[in-house]
Amino acid sequence: MKKGLNDPQIIESRNSHVTNAFDKILILVENYQTWMGDEMLRTRIIRNMPKTYHGAHLIIECRTPWCMISLNQNESGLYYINYSLDYRAQNMIGQKTASVFICRIREITSCHLENHDWQELLDDDCLSIFQSQLNELPHSDNQKVIIQNKHRFFGLM
Repeated sequence: MKKGLNDPQIIESRNSHVTNAFDKILILVENYQTWMGDEMLRTRIIRNMPKTYHGAHLIIECRTPWCMISLNQNESGLYYINYSLDYRAQNMIGQKTASVFICRIREITSCHLENHDWQELLDDDCLSIFQSQLNELPHSDNQKVIIQNKHRFFGLM
């Protein structure tokens, strides 16, 4: 472990940077969803997990049919980001859109975080997990389903 990572102020500062990067990625997902025609692709599930114990755990997760982003905490209390793209994402949202999306996430994570603060998986099965969560999990205080409004071109009619 690096020197100083036991210092609560250093942990708090690092966690703040990771949280800020996570928030930027969530805004990125939301912005991309506004341009998608299919309502399912504009749908996301947000789960806020209450902190009930110390140790490694999921803090917040955003799932769409084409990607998953999560903010997690390890055993040392340090936050990190996981993100994955569905292996069918290029078919769902387009090859160029998927490539630019991953580049933007990498830009956010590489500019604001150290390498061990994020993990990437680009061949996940986000769609099946999304559908399962959407159909099986009850809606509760810590979970919400959001259908992003589609971007409208005003004055172009």
